[in-house]
Amino acid sequence: MVMAKLLSLFIMLEVMLSSFQLGVDGLRMDYYTISCPFAEAIVKNTVNRALQNDPTLAAALVRMHFHDCFVEGCDGSVLIDSTKDNTAEKDSPGNLSLRGYQVIDDAKEQLEEKCPGIVSCADIVAMAARDAVFWAGGPVYDIPKGRKDGRRSKIEDTINLPFPSFNTSELIKAFGLRGFTAQEMVALSGAHTLGVARCSSFKNRLTNTDPILDPDFANTLSKTCSAGDNAEQPFDATPTTFDNLYFNALIKKNGLLFADQVLYTTPKTRAIVNGYATNQAMFFFDFQQAMVKMGTLDVKEGPTGEDAARFHLIFPQLFAFYLPRNPGPGGYRFLVPSLSLSCRWCYRATVLLSLFNSPSKGFFLTMADKAVTIRTRKFMTNRLLSRKQFIIDVLHPGRPNVSKAELKEKLARMYEVKDPNSIFVFKFRTHFGGGKSTGFGLIYDSIESAKKYEPKYRLIRNGLDTKVEKSRKQVKERKNRAKKLRGVKKTKASEAGKKK
Repeated sequence: MVMAKLLSLFIMLEVMLSSFQLGVDGLRMDYYTISCPFAEAIVKNTVNRALQNDPTLAAALVRMHFHDCFVEGCDGSVLIDSTKDNTAEKDSPGNLSLRGYQVIDDAKEQLEEKCPGIVSCADIVAMAARDAVFWAGGPVYDIPKGRKDGRRSKIEDTINLPFPSFNTSELIKAFGLRGFTAQEMVALSGAHTLGVARCSSFKNRLTNTDPILDPDFANTLSKTCSAGDNAEQPFDATPTTFDNLYFNALIKKNGLLFADQVLYTTPKTRAIVNGYATNQAMFFFDFQQAMVKMGTLDVKEGPTGEDAARFHLIFPQLFAFYLPRNPGPGGYRFLVPSLSLSCRWCYRATVLLSLFNSPSKGFFLTMADKAVTIRTRKFMTNRLLSRKQFIIDVLHPGRPNVSKAELKEKLARMYEVKDPNSIFVFKFRTHFGGGKSTGFGLIYDSIESAKKYEPKYRLIRNGLDTKVEKSRKQVKERKNRAKKLRGVKKTKASEAGKKK
């Protein structure tokens, strides 16, 4: 048993270290596996906390990633502040409405405490956008890491951003210069299913009658703009949920921006819009593929040997014995012999070994350590049945599912329920790709109300009733006797059988 574990551990370390080849400078999925193993968990938890306080930040983080990558590549230049001698991208008219900088700053501050100088701001922006999409109900996908932060940030470069007044040909050209197809452009435009736009972005459609704008929707926009240029209008009916309602709005001529609506009025892209409006799974798939592609635009690479100069150190050879540390499950340590080897990545591997040796830290997260986020929607108080009822969305990345006991415990804290037995959760289904489940929840005002209205099988599951074990033979015999009778006699025979 010990030898099997020892062998599996050697294989794991060999696979980890083999991915870090000398002289290779680029993006990889496992870029921070050894140098900063908790990087993605820190970013995800920071984003989740921020979105729980303000769900509208999901759109802001996705938009920040787009504005970063579309101007001089994904290099974090959108975060750079202006100086006396230079006006940065951040102060461009198109970027003045960007939000979410504090989320990036919080994640960066935590990462600097754990892994100083390792994780780039460009990677944090990309990971935050990915986690925001998933938190809002969108697809789950992974992105390669290893972007370097850029030093150039000039306001004149933002002229490359697409404008809200672009027609389809201009959009296809602008995205085509970045290597995107028309379909990928439409898929990325679907990010407008999140967030809002200010009146200044679409008020020109109201001055002259726009033939591709629904008249009723035009009246709605006019009322919004009566409050001024900074008044906001959502792109679709669910501005904090990632879905395909944006494309359904285009079919109804309810596209908020001119650049949105022309996607449906132009024959070249109309079929794509129709496809995404009727097939959300296809939209999710194409969107995640396009986002991964966008995250690799013009990635900055450091000069050759920059990482080697930092990490080319002499450390003990990576040869370890897998031994029990203390009596009890799950406790192990590494003992490294005093053999030397010059290795570019020995520093990062030593960080991994130190995590195993530390009694308070570990490299692998247990099931209980992985974050679980609960969101409720369609919440309704049903006075007739003395309960609150709602739909539960559970985000559990890295876990196959969450136990109902854990869900009841979290709901009890959320809604200050004294007795968790009055909470019922059921009919959970895991979404395609994992990481998210959806089900129903009920919170009764009292145990008595639950016993009155809940079906018996759910009461038994909650421990509020006991299951009566019946003989299968007796049930079948009673059923067969009833088959020979009709009408009142059948009813009496059935009742007599039950009394026995």
